[in-house]
Amino acid sequence: GYQVSVDDALNIVDKFVATDQVAATSAGDLAIALSKTAANAKLAGLSLDEVIAQLAVVNEVMQEAPEATGTFYNTMLSRMGMIKSKQLTDPETGESLSDVESTLEGLGIKLRDSNSEFRNFGEVLNEVGQKWNQFSSVQQRAIATAFAGTRQQTRFLSLMSNWGTVLEYTGVSANSAGTALEKFGVYEESLEAKTNRATAAFEKMSMALLPSGLIGFVLDFGTQIFNLGSALGGLPITITAVVAAVLTLSSAFDALKNSSIGASFHNTVSSVTGLIPTLSAIGVATQAFSTNQGAAAIASDQLAAALNRLSVSQIANIASTQELSKETLEATLETIGLDKAKKDNILTEYKSIVAKKNDAAATNVATASTVGFKNAMVGLGAVIKAHPIMFAITTITTLATILPRVIDAFTHSLEEMKEEY
Repeated sequence: GYQVSVDDALNIVDKFVATDQVAATSAGDLAIALSKTAANAKLAGLSLDEVIAQLAVVNEVMQEAPEATGTFYNTMLSRMGMIKSKQLTDPETGESLSDVESTLEGLGIKLRDSNSEFRNFGEVLNEVGQKWNQFSSVQQRAIATAFAGTRQQTRFLSLMSNWGTVLEYTGVSANSAGTALEKFGVYEESLEAKTNRATAAFEKMSMALLPSGLIGFVLDFGTQIFNLGSALGGLPITITAVVAAVLTLSSAFDALKNSSIGASFHNTVSSVTGLIPTLSAIGVATQAFSTNQGAAAIASDQLAAALNRLSVSQIANIASTQELSKETLEATLETIGLDKAKKDNILTEYKSIVAKKNDAAATNVATASTVGFKNAMVGLGAVIKAHPIMFAITTITTLATILPRVIDAFTHSLEEMKEEY
């Protein structure tokens, strides 16, 4: 055939898809038809665009199976090839080909440039197509029989009668680059594509995670549901369908319970259930420490139960977060009768957390001051650079005003020191 490389394969798909979009045929039908005649079309000198366009027109007009179109085209090319090789009998029908060239030449259609060189068959067909309406119906049938034989003349007639469309589709095919990717992009956003992707993802997940019993349930139960839906639309709901659905659902629950997903779900529920008392205790402690009233904000026995469930670190962090004072925290712990060792540990942890917060705050203040000083120096540098003379005058004026005061203050201090000592 055309022996297209892997890199050019997408270009071929572009041609099929682009022609599909304008012709009443499909890309798949064009591919099938081309497979029947690609080798002979290449030998006859026809371009891929010409062949695709001509096959599309015959498919569109005749509305036959693509194999029939491909066979017609291959027969026509084979007959011309036999004439070139001087084998003047049609191998399929046994018809004589001895008078084909003379018949065509009598109608002004030459197969040869000279006595030895045959013309490009694409050029010959184009010449016939351009002149087709100039021939009488008798001449048209004679040409069709000469080119395609008695059995295929009807398809040849449909090809030539629509030669203008052939030229249009040839242009579409020739300018089709990127059509396949564009159409695939539209498909990717379609509901069908999204459904297929979701189905594929579910299949992949189910094979990896779900037991075969659960997969079987999903399929069986889905079938029962769809059957039930169909019954709702027309037929009465049968007891058998309902019972089957219930039994399938029951088997599903068993499969789910025994699966890894079921075990994971059970463990997750158990973990969450175990966290509930702790979360409740944190809520009680937070409420109690939300003001400096401490234990007065909530019942002592309830607070005691909550604090006994929490760790030392949890209690200290809640108290520091709520900005409870050390004194109030200590009084609260004393009031509810918390264990002395735990109380001491909580206060120690609380002091440590508060100290770290204070250090961090001091560091932030120092950093802010440093940044402020740096920015001031940068601003001063910019002023000096932009107005050096003005800065010098301002500096001298300021020093002239301040310096006498500094000298007076220094002199006064010396005199006081003399009097004192």
